[in-house]
Amino acid sequence: MFRQSFIEFLQTGGVEFTRQGDCFLFPEHHLEIVLVPRDAAVQPDITTDAATHCDRLYLYEDRWFSGGKELRSRILARVGCFRSVFARKCNIISGSTIAREVAEFLEKNHAYGNAQCKHRYALEYQGELVAVATFSKPRPMPRDDGRTYLSYEWVRYASIPGTRVVGGMGRLLKAFLKDAALMGQKAGMPVEVMSYSDNEWSVGDAYVKLGFRQIGERGPVRYMVDPDTCERYSMRKFSLLPPSDRKFYEIHNLGSKKFILTL
Repeated sequence: MFRQSFIEFLQTGGVEFTRQGDCFLFPEHHLEIVLVPRDAAVQPDITTDAATHCDRLYLYEDRWFSGGKELRSRILARVGCFRSVFARKCNIISGSTIAREVAEFLEKNHAYGNAQCKHRYALEYQGELVAVATFSKPRPMPRDDGRTYLSYEWVRYASIPGTRVVGGMGRLLKAFLKDAALMGQKAGMPVEVMSYSDNEWSVGDAYVKLGFRQIGERGPVRYMVDPDTCERYSMRKFSLLPPSDRKFYEIHNLGSKKFILTL
């Protein structure tokens, strides 16, 4: 059912592909999409194939059936079906006044929804939000060089489905760094920004292009999945659920890479 549903989706969209089992190849876009059915066991792996130099996206069955239109639009964008909006033509808006708009945008357009944050930035194009970025409040972090940094986490970035916001991540990061540098000067500390890339969706090359360097990795995380809704539950949340006759199944994601940018 999962495989056939994905094949029909690609065919309906007129997307050309070749297939090797559960691996779908899109050479023109340097992309491979690997389906992960609920009964599969995928081990953590580097998401770029060394031989083909392709991005490799792992699409889990629960994500496919719970992600809806937004997930499908995101996949289509990866295979070249998108409109382009240039970040330089967008207005930057920020601050607490857009908190509700940013939260709603992330709930709709980010794989993990909204998350707690302190600083919010968005790109607006023709009266519409097309991309947002959120950052945590800072905390002092001592580092190996003997200095204490004012450390922020880049919590979320998302763009509107079906749209490639060219330069969006860079422009939003630049706006935040300008404000963070002032806060660092006020606190008398250098500034750093830390973030994670999801190995199911990315090798993290976007961070590298922005000047980040990889400093570590998070291992796979265990989840229980509701077979009816395809909703993922962390083991802590799963332990709090009332007794049920539903036969939840277990998956492990592919972990993430940790990146840092030092000013």
